[in-house]
Amino acid sequence: MLDNPALYWMIFGFLLILLDISFLPGIGALFAGLGAITTYLLLETSIIQHHQLLEIIVFLIASASWAGILWLP
Repeated sequence: MLDNPALYWMIFGFLLILLDISFLPGIGALFAGLGAITTYLLLETSIIQHHQLLEIIVFLIASASWAGILWLP
C-alpha cells in the first residue's frame, strides 16, 4: 500500500508524538517523534538516500539533537 519508506517515518513520528502527549508523557517519545519526522523530511527532499541503516543512524542522531535542543535540565 505505501511504497514510499519516507511515509513510514512520518507515520511513526506522529504516533510517537501522540504517544507522548496522551499516554506516556515524560519518556522522551516527543524527541524520537521529532527525529522520525526529521528523517522523513530528509528522505522526501532527497538529502539522504533510502538505505535502512542510514535511515536508522539519521533517526538516532536527529532524536539526540532534538533532545539536546529542547530538553531543559
